[in-house]
Parts: sequence; C-alpha cells; structure tokens
Amino acid sequence: MNHITRDFRALTADAELLDLALQGADIAPLLMVLVHLTGEEHWLDEVAPYINGPWNFQETVPEDLKQRLRARLKAVLLDFAARGTELPPQPPPGLLRKMLAAGVGGPVPEEYLPMIREEMMLDDEDPKTVHWRTRPSDETLAAFRVVIIGAGGVATASACEDEGRASGRHRARRAVAVGTSGRFAAEDAVVRCGRTGSRGIHPDDPRGDDAG
Repeated sequence: MNHITRDFRALTADAELLDLALQGADIAPLLMVLVHLTGEEHWLDEVAPYINGPWNFQETVPEDLKQRLRARLKAVLLDFAARGTELPPQPPPGLLRKMLAAGVGGPVPEEYLPMIREEMMLDDEDPKTVHWRTRPSDETLAAFRVVIIGAGGVATASACEDEGRASGRHRARRAVAVGTSGRFAAEDAVVRCGRTGSRGIHPDDPRGDDAG
C-alpha cells in the first residue's frame, strides 16, 4: 500500500536534507506537488511548455524557472509545517487533468482519471484491498499458500504481505511467483508479516536457476 507523508514537521526538520531532496528531484513531480499543495495553476502555464514527454530527459525547463519553483515549494512546505496545515484534498477533476497534461507533456484522456485517482490514494485507502466477508481462522491463514503466475508476481506478493500484516499473523506466508516477462521474471517471493523478503531474478542474473 502507498502511504502518503502527512507530517510536514518531520519532512522539513532537516533543512540540509530538504534542500538536497528539492535539488535532486525531477522538476515535473515537484510541479505536481506544488500545484496540489497550493492550487497555484500559473506554475502549470509557466512550466508546461518546456515538458515534452513523461521522461526526465524530455524537459528543457530553464534553470532559473526551476529554482523559482523549488524555492516556492520549500516555502510552502515550511509554512505547512509551521502552521500544522493538513494535506489538501484530492485536486478537482479539471485541475487534476491539467496537472497530468503538464506533467507528461501532452493531453491525458478523461478515462484515465479514475485509475489515477485510485492510484493516488490520498486518503490512504486502497480500493483494491481485500475486505473479508467472513474472516478465516488464524490457523487457516497461517497455512495459506499462493502461487502467482505472471511477471506481476513481486507486486502481488507485496499485496500478500499487506494482507498478512493486516490479519495480524506472524507466521511466514510463502508466495511463489512464476514470471513470464522478457524484462523481469519473479522467481521466488517470500513474504513475512512485518518485513518483506520478496526477491526478483532478472533474466540476465548470473545466478540463474540456483538464485531462488
């Protein structure tokens, strides 16, 4: 599950680390954060013409504009921390779509918005989370095994870990992921409550079949 940082005091406590983070982050995500926190749409109008695609090498934002944006975002974060301001709600659909279009350098179809809002999880509620109608016994859950077919095995194993943590179990749950992707095959994923032991084996890994 995605967890949103809500403690702005902790986020800004180390001034040097904050500056490093702001300087090291790509400008498009910083733009999204700033507009979400402030609703200041003019930043989209200023920066969007220099973003020509979703990858960081596809932007040509002038350095002085980048520094102005970073300085403004730093001031906003410090202000949120000082005043104890809560994280704003999800941007309204019109603004969200404009933000997305600016961030990826092109129009974003309307049908993408529900998926994006789901993935943002600003309320920390994952709509894909399983909710038991009738919760099995601890013994049943402890004996449960999962075989995952497909290259999404590591992500699915992570979801298994979340479910194991939510159920309060402390015994190991084993998920074997059989990957078929040409780029990444998940050989074996071992998930334990409270810690992740998920492991993925790249096809070029010299350990080959012995790596699991």
